[in-house]
Amino acid sequence: MFVHVYGGGGATENCEECSLIDGTSTVSECSKCISGFGLEPTSAPAKPKCYQCQNGCSDCTVDDRSTPPNTINRCTNCLPNYALNNEGTCIKCPLNCSECRIDPENQNNTLCLTFGCIATALRDEDFTCESCSIDYCSICRKHIDDSFECLQCDAGYYKDNTGNCQACSDGCSFCLNGMTCIPHGCKEGFIRHRIDGTCIPCPGDGVARCSFKSITSDELVAELCKNGFRINTANSPTTCEECDPNCKKCDVNGISKCDVDECKSDYFFDSSDKKCYRNNDNCMKSTRQNGKIACSSCNTNISVLSDGKCVNCPNQCLGGCSFDKTNNKFTCISCIMEYYKTRDNFCKSCPTGCKTCSLIGDNVECTSCLPSYGLKKNGLCESCNVDKCHNCETTPGEDSLVCTSCAEAFCLNSEECGKCPINCLECSHTNRYECTKCMAGYAKTQDGTCIPCPSNCKICTANSNREIRCVKCVSNKYSLQTKTGQCIVCSEATFSHCATCSITPINGKTKCETCNIGYTLQDDEEACVSCSIDKCDLCIHGRVCSECKAGYYEHNYYRECAQKCFQCKGNKADCGRDLSKFNDTITDTAIQIVDCSSGDCWAYRQEKSGIVTYVRECSHRTCTLAAQNENCQTVEDKKECEKCCKGDKCNTWELDGKAGVGKIAFVDYFIIVFSFIFIVF
Repeated sequence: MFVHVYGGGGATENCEECSLIDGTSTVSECSKCISGFGLEPTSAPAKPKCYQCQNGCSDCTVDDRSTPPNTINRCTNCLPNYALNNEGTCIKCPLNCSECRIDPENQNNTLCLTFGCIATALRDEDFTCESCSIDYCSICRKHIDDSFECLQCDAGYYKDNTGNCQACSDGCSFCLNGMTCIPHGCKEGFIRHRIDGTCIPCPGDGVARCSFKSITSDELVAELCKNGFRINTANSPTTCEECDPNCKKCDVNGISKCDVDECKSDYFFDSSDKKCYRNNDNCMKSTRQNGKIACSSCNTNISVLSDGKCVNCPNQCLGGCSFDKTNNKFTCISCIMEYYKTRDNFCKSCPTGCKTCSLIGDNVECTSCLPSYGLKKNGLCESCNVDKCHNCETTPGEDSLVCTSCAEAFCLNSEECGKCPINCLECSHTNRYECTKCMAGYAKTQDGTCIPCPSNCKICTANSNREIRCVKCVSNKYSLQTKTGQCIVCSEATFSHCATCSITPINGKTKCETCNIGYTLQDDEEACVSCSIDKCDLCIHGRVCSECKAGYYEHNYYRECAQKCFQCKGNKADCGRDLSKFNDTITDTAIQIVDCSSGDCWAYRQEKSGIVTYVRECSHRTCTLAAQNENCQTVEDKKECEKCCKGDKCNTWELDGKAGVGKIAFVDYFIIVFSFIFIVF
């Protein structure tokens, strides 16, 4: 009995993406390695491998001219907390520093950036991070007098009047003081009290979110349950019930069973009893019959089924394998590099020096060779016998090997490999070795040598005087100055507190894209300010207001401070009568007030070509957030404004004069007439 498994790149470890070698083949090769690994450049029929990058490196290239291939000094991008030097190596940031740059005077040393210190402050004299003297502070700044200032406290803490971080009350992640939690600042399973602003726990187990039963009631009801619980509306108040331990959800089938395909990770759903059971090891899909669990498919393409279990294919197999139960042996679909497939579909090693080989008759012949080996006429690979030689070939009519290309940073010269100038990847030789391609982070000069780019520059050029000009900066935290060819830190190139800026200047001025934590970009993009929200006393993360000035409240997801509106009582008298028969004597425009039986009131004002009209209407639903604040829009010469009216003196409420485009005296006069009409009635 044979069981077949087909897949791509089965034996290519650490491969993230693979592609078919041709349109119809079931065998594929790796096209992209996972983070921290580099893909070896190869050509058919060779199959590429993934080689591990050096420490701290997220992306790298592979030097296949070395034997064996390696990734030494071949890094192109670094992991967080590392910086890339000119030699292609990632150097770790100083202690407690998340973002740093290479020291221009020492390529093996790093300097922390201003915004890179983690819960610490930057020490100017040596660009390292110094511990903050303020406890529970996540972002700290050190002043010139050596004193510390906390810019942001840890989650669950707030900054008091003395600048220290104090704990919020239980259940609160973001608070204004020890007791008052900001709206939506409570942790999961808690709700903000309507009066004192504290976070109170939702009733019962498994409640993720709850709400007050009504406007006047203090009773809490469950709104949303945590995973593994379901809501029960039959109970009063509504509660959350725990599902079976193997379930994520049981809303449909009840607490003793699970919903379809709502099992915990590595569990499968059995439709016969609507419960979840654990998969066998290495199994992707399972079935259950007569109480026994059997695997139906494996979770990797290097595994194969055998008696309902998954077993791994041999490492030499490529593209999957088959397993013969009768003789307890694997057979491979195809083989990895340096192996060939026998007639009985096993994989055996190629002769020494072979990269790929095949079985021809009773003999094994090489079809391509490993670096520093050359293919002879007898179908075997022999050593080039030239130091640093990458490829060698036989000469026409002869069987002797001649070096044709050298390893990286070496150049062919009279059948020998000479070393290129320092920091050079490729070079040529006439009377001397001259560089034709420099390593990353270096610029080629006219005399064929390589000189380093500045540490904040990724790509640079050199003129005849060996003067360096940068053409691409290392990141968007730097701005490229096209006139000088220099990379300037955003905060210097734009304005203070800028975190990332545009790569090239716009209209002669660098454009800031994002600000440092605690600051926000103005609408005109001319400055990073601590808080851009009008009427806001306390701003979080730049664009979120947690405390408005007196007489204002947070709305529009806490990005605006609006004038407070009061709850409408819902009486007809509150909303007024139909006064459409009355006209404004100046504009000859009818004033309309429509009766409401219940609900909230709102006002509407329109101005076009200097003519102002007012219309009052009522809504049976809660006033929208946009209309709670005076919300105006202008299209061409037309201006429209809306504003809520929710007070118990709704009839005498009016839009203020600032909504107009002009003629303020006229607007004020109209408001007086408007109010007078209500007094009469």
